[in-house]
Amino acid sequence: QQTVELIKQANHILLVTGQNPNNDQLSAMVALELILKRVGKQVSSIVTSELPKVAKILDTHTISRDLTGIRDFVVRLDTTNVEVDKLRYEVNDNNIEIIVSPFSGNFTAQDASFDYGAYKFDLVIVLGVSQIARIDSILEQNPTIFDGIHLINIDCHRSNEQYGSVNFVDSGASSVSEMLVGIIESVAQGMIDYHVATA
Repeated sequence: QQTVELIKQANHILLVTGQNPNNDQLSAMVALELILKRVGKQVSSIVTSELPKVAKILDTHTISRDLTGIRDFVVRLDTTNVEVDKLRYEVNDNNIEIIVSPFSGNFTAQDASFDYGAYKFDLVIVLGVSQIARIDSILEQNPTIFDGIHLINIDCHRSNEQYGSVNFVDSGASSVSEMLVGIIESVAQGMIDYHVATA
């Protein structure tokens, strides 16, 4: 029930599995992403390591290989010596041009810098990972990525460390995919179609 409520409240959900995910983890990710998108959620699925064999029969084109696209790219201009009049942007070919018209003063190249904003997701769902140390390497590369965000740990391993803010662990289940059927029916009743069922 807690899992379903957190999913319903979230706007942008990040789905991750373990390092070198198995067929069950990837299948569960594909099925859950399909359902969540159908109910209007923004979903980012990330697997940074090699995909398992089941990827050959599943549609995995929406699975990202890194964190690109789930945080804002921020262009920063120092306005200490400039008063800004107008700001607009134009898209030309493969370029976005940000045009800043000064009211007084002028910009130099040294006034411009760039950075990344906060991550966009407000809920993380980890599929089939018994230990936090075995989560996809994005956690190792970005140790604070999940800070302050609810993390749902969905797993069927008896050895699960219960590291989530919500832990849905059922050692009697044959797979994470089996566990997701109940969650999917609670979030979006009657939406399991051919593609979701296949996954």
